Amino acid sequence: VTGTGSLLVSDLANGRVWAYAPDGRFVGAFAGGGADDSVVKMRPTAVAVDSEGRIYVADVGDQTVKKFNKAGELTGVLGGAGFQPGLLDHPTGVVVDDRGLVYVADSNNRRVQVFDSEGRLVRILADRDGVPGFQLPRSVALDSEGRLHVVDTFAQRVWVFDRSGSFLGQY
Repeated sequence: VTGTGSLLVSDLANGRVWAYAPDGRFVGAFAGGGADDSVVKMRPTAVAVDSEGRIYVADVGDQTVKKFNKAGELTGVLGGAGFQPGLLDHPTGVVVDDRGLVYVADSNNRRVQVFDSEGRLVRILADRDGVPGFQLPRSVALDSEGRLHVVDTFAQRVWVFDRSGSFLGQY
């Protein structure tokens, strides 16, 4: 949901992010078109909007998270295909916290990676330092207290972490 209350919905099959007005009226497709009306080809699995109105789209087409400004112009890319820290393999969830940190469910790498708004890796939540081993993290969400909830499909549970990445529990 954007700052104006519009809803953005990712559509993997059609390679678009659909936009709806607060009253539910269809507005159009957000396709990442820039000033020259070019279209950024995507296979979007998730979309998030930060407090400044920037739009982040998890894209399994090229294993990135694309960052767009309010006008829909591509302004940055996080990740890229691979297994090394900072690279992604099937990013399926994205959420941005109130500090501008971008949390990405890096499904096939079995981790959640946290980036700053410029795309620099901040931390990785994976099977280490008391963090449970993810089996297939698919979605990420933040609650009103800033806790991160990670939906793990194969583990059939939701893992919960505090703002620093410390494991709090599961349900």
